Amino acid sequence: VRIDNIIDSLKNTNQSPYIKKLIEPQAAVTGQLFTFAIPDDIFFDDDSNSPLTYSATMLNGGALPSWIRFNQETKTFSGTPAEPGELTVRVTVTDSEKATAYCPVKIVITDN
Repeated sequence: VRIDNIIDSLKNTNQSPYIKKLIEPQAAVTGQLFTFAIPDDIFFDDDSNSPLTYSATMLNGGALPSWIRFNQETKTFSGTPAEPGELTVRVTVTDSEKATAYCPVKIVITDN
């Protein structure tokens, strides 16, 4: 029985990235700088030797509020909220084969 073709097909099978653990809700205060870096141990890709690409939108796919910025290189959110409230951001990772996974990040904003 020849297994070399099976081994080759397994090498070329793309496994999707996945979440190792959820991100805890983050606290922000109106009028104060908010920063949060996505920890390296949140997402994992079993078959990728290249780094994952990160992006962020609102959970519904809409654009982030104007007060918050997301730096894809450092995986960091930053900005100064003006109003209290809650928002849920969708952090998506994409591997070199275009497979994706996402994790919600809840940001709770309280008054100063």
